[in-house]
Amino acid sequence: MDEQALLKRALQIRRNLIEQGGYWAFDPSQAMQVGPEPLTLTRDQASEARTNGYAVFKFWEQAQKVYLDSCLGVLPAWVAASVEGPLTSEQRNAQMMVASMNELPRLARLDLSSFWFPVEIQERLGFLGGCASWHKANDREGYPEGLKPVGRGPESIPSAFASMVCGFSFGASRPTVALVAPEGYLSEQAYLARYLQSIGIETLVVDRDTLLAGTGVELFKGGLVIAGRGIDFLYRREVNAATLVKHEGGLKVLKSVLDGKLVVEPPLSMLYDTKAPFAWVHHPWLRDYFSDDVRELIPLTTLLPATTDAMFKLGNAELTLDDILSLSNSRRSYVLKYAGPSIEYGLGGRAVYSLEDTSKVARKVVDLALGQVAEGHPWVIQRKDDERFPTTYLAGGELITCPTMHARLLFFYQRIAGVVLLFAAHGNFRNNWKTGGNKDAVFRVICE
Repeated sequence: MDEQALLKRALQIRRNLIEQGGYWAFDPSQAMQVGPEPLTLTRDQASEARTNGYAVFKFWEQAQKVYLDSCLGVLPAWVAASVEGPLTSEQRNAQMMVASMNELPRLARLDLSSFWFPVEIQERLGFLGGCASWHKANDREGYPEGLKPVGRGPESIPSAFASMVCGFSFGASRPTVALVAPEGYLSEQAYLARYLQSIGIETLVVDRDTLLAGTGVELFKGGLVIAGRGIDFLYRREVNAATLVKHEGGLKVLKSVLDGKLVVEPPLSMLYDTKAPFAWVHHPWLRDYFSDDVRELIPLTTLLPATTDAMFKLGNAELTLDDILSLSNSRRSYVLKYAGPSIEYGLGGRAVYSLEDTSKVARKVVDLALGQVAEGHPWVIQRKDDERFPTTYLAGGELITCPTMHARLLFFYQRIAGVVLLFAAHGNFRNNWKTGGNKDAVFRVICE
C-alpha cells in the first residue's frame, strides 16, 4: 500500500476503535498506537504457526505429568516447588486438589519475539476483550488486496471464546459466564461480554477484588452465585488456587469447582500461571518427558541458581552468574524472569529484566532475583533475542516509520476435541525491548 492508502486505513481504524470502545485498559489515554500495515507471514510461516499450536498444548500436557510426578515423589521436590514457590499448608492443599483434577486449558497464546523464538506460553489471556476490539477495527476497514488475517476471520476472538463455553454441557439452561479481571481491565472485558450477550450467553464482568472479598458471592446447592445469578463458567485473571483459598469469596469458587459445579478457564492449578516449566523442557533429568516438537519450540531456559558462583547449564554452555556479570554490556545478552505464580512478585510479565544494561544495573537485577530465590520464589534465565522489525504507525494525523522495533508476536489457539485451531494473531511493536501492550506500543494484525 502507498503512504496515502496506509494513512487513510490508519485513520479509519482509529475511528472504528473509538466508536466500538473496549480497546484500552485503565484509561483511553493508555491505548496502543495504530499500525495500519499488517505483518505478513510467508506460506511456510503460516503453516508452522498452525502446527505449533499442537506443540503448545502438548507442552502443557507433558508439563502437567512432570509436575504431578514431582508431587508424588517420582521426581525431586524442587520440580513442583519451582511452580508453587513458598505456600502455606492450606494453599498447598488447595493447589494439590485442583492439580489432581488433571485438567488442561482450552485456550492458549504463544508469545514470540521473532520467528520462532517463544518467550512465553500464556494461559491467562489478558486483554482478550481489548484484542477483540482491535481485530474488529482492522476487519471493518479490510486488508490490502490478497491478504487475510491469520485465524478464523471476523469476530475470531469472541467467537472462539463462545464456542469454548458452548462446548460444555450445562443442562437445559443457557450458560452464564463470569469474566473476572482486575479493576483496570473491566472496560475491555465488558466489550467481550457484549458480544457474548448478543449471541445468547449471559455474561457478567466481575471485579477480581470484589469476588475475593465475597461481595455478592454465594453458594446454592454447590453452585456458584454472583450478584444473584448462577455461574456455569468462570474466566479468571490474576487468581488461582493459592489466592482463592485465602479469601471468603475465593473459597466459594474453589468449593464449586471441586464439587463439579463450575468450569474455570484456565484451570485453577498454578502450573498455568508460571514460566518455570520452560526450564524443564531441556533439563537433563526431565527432557525425556517432552516430545521432540516441544523441545524444538521451547528455547533454552534454566532455573536461576541460588548464588552467583553456582555453575548452571544453558544448553551446552556451563557458566555462572559471575561469568555473565563480567561480560561487557553488549555481550551480556540474557533475560531474567520471575517464574512463579504470585501477583506480588511479578505475575503478568512485570518482573522481566534484560542484563544488557550497565554493570551496576545488571548486578542490582541479579541481587533482586537471588534475594527472591532465597525465599523460595523461582526465577529463570534465557538468552535474549534481539531481532527487530520495521513498523509504520499513526501519530496524530501522520504516519511515522521506525526501522527497528522490537516485537511481541501473539498467536491464539483453541483446543477442541483433539483438534487445535489458530484463531487469531497480531503483533505489538515497540522501541523498548520489553514489548507489551504499552501506550507507545504499535498494534498490527498478522496476515497471510
